[in-house]
Amino acid sequence: MTNANPVKVAMIGVGKISGIYLKNITTVFKEVELIGVCDLIPERAEKGVQTVKEYIEAGA
Repeated sequence: MTNANPVKVAMIGVGKISGIYLKNITTVFKEVELIGVCDLIPERAEKGVQTVKEYIEAGA
């Protein structure tokens, strides 16, 4: 079943464990749309954005 209106979420805190969450949100849970990531450390947020872009480019 495809949801025409995905649930929009943002990830607050992009630390060590976030990689698996970003992967699952991007590749597994099609009813969820990741609309942003943020972290107190800007480099972590940038890395999270790059990770999601890589999953999307790979076909997620």
